[in-house]
Amino acid sequence: MIYQLFISIYQLLFKIASLCSTKANDRIQGIKSNYFPPKKKRRIWLHCASAGEYEQCIPLIQKIKKHTSAEVCISFFSPSGVEYYQLRPHADFYFYLPFDTLSNARELIESLQPDYVIWVKYDFWENIIQELYLQNIPCDLIFTDLQHIANKPIWIKDRIFNLIPKFNHVYSITPIESPTLAHRIIHDGKWEQALLNTYQDFTDQVVEHFIQNSKVILIGSAHTKDIQLLVALLKNNKFQDIKWIVVPH
Repeated sequence: MIYQLFISIYQLLFKIASLCSTKANDRIQGIKSNYFPPKKKRRIWLHCASAGEYEQCIPLIQKIKKHTSAEVCISFFSPSGVEYYQLRPHADFYFYLPFDTLSNARELIESLQPDYVIWVKYDFWENIIQELYLQNIPCDLIFTDLQHIANKPIWIKDRIFNLIPKFNHVYSITPIESPTLAHRIIHDGKWEQALLNTYQDFTDQVVEHFIQNSKVILIGSAHTKDIQLLVALLKNNKFQDIKWIVVPH
């Protein structure tokens, strides 16, 4: 009951925020334009909250496409995931995940008709996961970090750990001691994709002009605290012979 109230308030606040936030507005408009092609063959659905989750799933998606005849669709919560997908599309289609109300969850699954679902990392939307479970649609959780979840505040940790048994299989990048939480340990998929990226040619005139012949340190997906630490470091006049490229999270 509390979760349903939270989602209703969250959805309302998001709509209000869309009046002044481009990112929030992109999500609202994206949900309105969702389109699900008629299902013609087995459909595998992956949910990725944002660009980072999609990036680490690219090798998996490519293997699915190579070894099966199933169509693959991707859902995103964040517009940044959609923007990155449009640069590197590897699925048959994508859509914005609607807000997790009971009616939206049922309507989504009825429209999409997935045969198998892969939930990536952390984005735990209770009504959608519960509806998949009730409809006996196989849903696996991959690349999650159970130790990270265990360190969250108790009200968040308990909600997630009560929801995780709804998944058919749980694949975590870290182990956790639990007599009731069955899981397998796998490598973090982001490293596989990062390695594959090193074999791809990359050119950018703006970056090359900035770098020239200097040594460069590239920081990806930097959070505010990371950037604050870097600023403090550079203010101490250290590493003056190095150029820095910082990509915010």
